[in-house]
Amino acid sequence: MEYISGLIWKEETKVVIGIDIGTTQSAVSCGLLEHGMDVKKALHSVSEWPGQATKGSKIPTAIYYDSSSKPMAFGAETTLYENEDRALDEKWELAKEFKLILHPDELKVGSISNINGLPYGVSLEQVYTDFLKYLFKHTEKFFKDRIIQGTLLWSRYRSNMEFIIAHPNAWGSREQAFLRKVATQAGLVNSNNASKNVRFVTEAEASVHYCLYYSNLLNHLKIGTNFAVCDAGGSTVDTTLYSVTATSPMFKVEEKRAPGCVQAGAIFVDQAVRDHMEATFRRAEGFNKEKDMHMYCNNGVRDFEAHVKRLFRNDVDGNINFSGGSPWPYDFTKSVGEVFL
Repeated sequence: MEYISGLIWKEETKVVIGIDIGTTQSAVSCGLLEHGMDVKKALHSVSEWPGQATKGSKIPTAIYYDSSSKPMAFGAETTLYENEDRALDEKWELAKEFKLILHPDELKVGSISNINGLPYGVSLEQVYTDFLKYLFKHTEKFFKDRIIQGTLLWSRYRSNMEFIIAHPNAWGSREQAFLRKVATQAGLVNSNNASKNVRFVTEAEASVHYCLYYSNLLNHLKIGTNFAVCDAGGSTVDTTLYSVTATSPMFKVEEKRAPGCVQAGAIFVDQAVRDHMEATFRRAEGFNKEKDMHMYCNNGVRDFEAHVKRLFRNDVDGNINFSGGSPWPYDFTKSVGEVFL
């Protein structure tokens, strides 16, 4: 792997788009690489997505489908209360954590509950295709609004646009072929240029580039230095051991041993919390409304993920609010709408 600090783009002008479809969150970056331009100044994180209360570069990896397998809401839109209510009333189904299904068999674990299912009649190809279409559509809007003469430049360089997709260490040719196929079906590329214009980077390698880009690590890494990278994500934990082989004129590292990848991560913590909350509701006297339980568990998991989990310390307890500000008609907790965890 090579890294050049302060890289000046010397090739032909092109638009590049980086895509990370994570298990729980997804993000996109885009940029116009012009000949002679500092690459660092060319790249932008897409930070405007429908349904967001405030601008952010990450959105939930989720799609609501109606009973006819039509996508009805994407990303941050799936967390809006009005869409959650419509989903219950109109029997929409939520596709989420679908990245787990694409994992190679040797990576999968069998102790996952309520995670791997897709909405009835919806294939994994359709979910990925629909989600890529959505990401690309709003990346196009962001580019045209953000870049001077964005509409003209997008049109000029659209045919040779390059896409870089990040994936876990353990993914190989089977998963890459799948991603190229759905990228073609989503209209990002065509069958003639997919092999050239869709490229891949492992999440571990992307993490190294990120750390070198946003820190002063280069000043501390000498030839012969060994360092480990651990990317603890939503559904996988990727580990890689690197050794520095050169620092000038460009920084180079090589893998010391085969990258590791295990299926573990944040979603399993969230699922354990949901299971605990559902069991608590079912044990409570007078609480027998499945719709209420669904709503309160959604509120609780959202609150847990946004607050308690991020502030976790061994010696600190937390309270989960699952009322979501709604009137609380039940009396089985001492604190209205809160559960002590």
